[in-house]
Amino acid sequence: MLRRLASALMASILLSLAACGSTKTFDAAGKISVSGAHWDGSGTMTCEGVNGFDDMQVGVQVVIRNSAEKIIGNGSVESTTWDYANKVCDLAFTVPDVPVQKDDIYTIEVSHRGEITFKQSEAGSLALTLG
Repeated sequence: MLRRLASALMASILLSLAACGSTKTFDAAGKISVSGAHWDGSGTMTCEGVNGFDDMQVGVQVVIRNSAEKIIGNGSVESTTWDYANKVCDLAFTVPDVPVQKDDIYTIEVSHRGEITFKQSEAGSLALTLG
């Protein structure tokens, strides 16, 4: 009897631990369009921020926080593309594995440029502007 109880208790603990490891997540991705930017003039169409937007370039940090202002996701700008028609630099970013929050309220901040609020349903196509 005691052995059966111990086995049942161990199975319950293992199931609880497995449930803890199965946190639902999503990826937040999108772009930030910077009007204060410079095209490098090459055929690659890469670009970067200038004139006060110098931090807007590949590698700049992208942070996601929950409604309690706790950081729950980190990513970075991965690539840039010059939008010749609109004269802006589009910086593409991804923040992988953001934990789903019950209240569905998140903020995103690129570099130190201020936070924008969004919901999980918007996370796959975030479109931000600067300048």
